Amino acid sequence: MFMLKYSILLLHVVFIFGLETDGKPLENKPKLVEVPVIEPTKPSPSTTVAPPEKTTVISTTEAPTVTPPSNSTTQSTPKPTVAPTTTNPPVTTVLPSTTTTEAPKPKYWEVTGQDGIVCILAEMNIQLDLKPEKDVKDISIKVPKIAEANGTCGATEQTIVLSWENNSLSLNFKANKSLEHYYLDSVGVDIKKDNISVSFLKDNITMFETALNHTYACSYSDPLKAVKDNGTVQFSFSDIKLIAFKADNSTAFANIYACPSDAPDIVPIVVGCALTVLVVVVLIAYLVSRRRTQTRGYLSM
Repeated sequence: MFMLKYSILLLHVVFIFGLETDGKPLENKPKLVEVPVIEPTKPSPSTTVAPPEKTTVISTTEAPTVTPPSNSTTQSTPKPTVAPTTTNPPVTTVLPSTTTTEAPKPKYWEVTGQDGIVCILAEMNIQLDLKPEKDVKDISIKVPKIAEANGTCGATEQTIVLSWENNSLSLNFKANKSLEHYYLDSVGVDIKKDNISVSFLKDNITMFETALNHTYACSYSDPLKAVKDNGTVQFSFSDIKLIAFKADNSTAFANIYACPSDAPDIVPIVVGCALTVLVVVVLIAYLVSRRRTQTRGYLSM
């Protein structure tokens, strides 16, 4: 019986739907159709009460399709890592300096002859003490090592001239071939300083006497004085090392001859030691002889 009611209801819905849509286009909007629902009645012995009708709304349109959320996890594409750009500082190339450094000048002075052979080598400290006049201040000058050297190279006479600023000093050497030695014969000086101009010459001297082909070496020498008018000049030499009339072209101080002041005092030391030993021996002999004399005196008594 229930199946029959539902069949009749379905046919009724189809009939009504067909009447409304016959010759008309279907609308997209859904239509609501009220369908009375008839509930079965139970037999009652006394009174039958019809239940209220219920209205069921049936949509004739299809429900919208809802796309379910995807379970897949969307991963963001990682951006490529860009390495930091390192900016290198500009490289500065330092070119080597082309400035040439002059070699230090030797500590000695030399004189070369016209044939290119070195005839004089000199290394020393020279001090000049000038007393021009009584009312003029004394002047003390030390010849600098950087003084320029020139001169002449002769067979029996050679000269070296040292020049610096406005001053000059000359040393003249002579050789005695028969005696095979040379020596300093004269010294001259020309000084211009503090508005004072003086010239001195000391000749006929015999200093630094040495055998030929030998170097004269001495720690100091006696001062040399020169007098002119009312002025005097004193030459002081120290740490002397010089050779003139060189036979070879070398720049070495060979065959060094030490001056007498630099010779060691061996002889006085030996003599003093010998005298001391002699005194000790004499004293011992005296004491021994005296003791013997005393012993003989006791025996005679």
